[in-house]
Amino acid sequence: MCKICNVTLDHIRRQTITDHLESTHHLEQAAKRKCEVAAGVTPKRQTTLAGCKERQTAASAAKEDLVVDLVRAFMSANIPMEKLDNPQLRNFISANVKGGGDIPQANWLREHYVPKVFEKQQAELISKLAGKKVAVIADVAGRYVVNVLLQPLDAFDSDGSKAVLVNTEFLQTVNNVTIAQLIIRTLTSVNIDFNNVLALISDNAAYMKKCFTDGLHGLLPRHVLGTHSVACWRGVSWCF
Repeated sequence: MCKICNVTLDHIRRQTITDHLESTHHLEQAAKRKCEVAAGVTPKRQTTLAGCKERQTAASAAKEDLVVDLVRAFMSANIPMEKLDNPQLRNFISANVKGGGDIPQANWLREHYVPKVFEKQQAELISKLAGKKVAVIADVAGRYVVNVLLQPLDAFDSDGSKAVLVNTEFLQTVNNVTIAQLIIRTLTSVNIDFNNVLALISDNAAYMKKCFTDGLHGLLPRHVLGTHSVACWRGVSWCF
């Protein structure tokens, strides 16, 4: 294959190739190519199937990263996904963001990309908490909604990390058994070693005390029990 002339040559006989290299057409094309290279013009060549697939794969990956990052930014800023359906906003993104014209509608983002953002966030959270000593904070919001937070205990001496919400569940019944089961499910889902749980923090409800003293005492042998008010768990104010 002569890349300069973009023609196929007979490779059986050497004389055929020699004649082509000495032909007027080839010499003209070679001179033209030399001038283009000197001027900084990239020569055009027919793309191979492998090259097409590589570029398509790279473009698809870039689009996926763009949409995931956009959804994550909207969720972090507490901006509803419906805002992306606004025609003026879509025109702005399409004109100023590379690949912005391929961003799906809000319904598609909620169904297919919000779970991806959650999985990515969960993986980052598990990595952040890996191997650390933690305190478990159980907070009942309302009657049946339970939030479980984890506070890295070495954060006070290093990066100053605050408690992070790792699980929220809607329980049919809130008692010492269901709370104990919820805490065990949460610790297992984020790969926290039971021996790394050094404190259990909750409000002063009787079923919470029974959950910690009876239900979790054998599984979490190193923990101590503390209480907090519902209004202060965000700042992790504890009272032992």
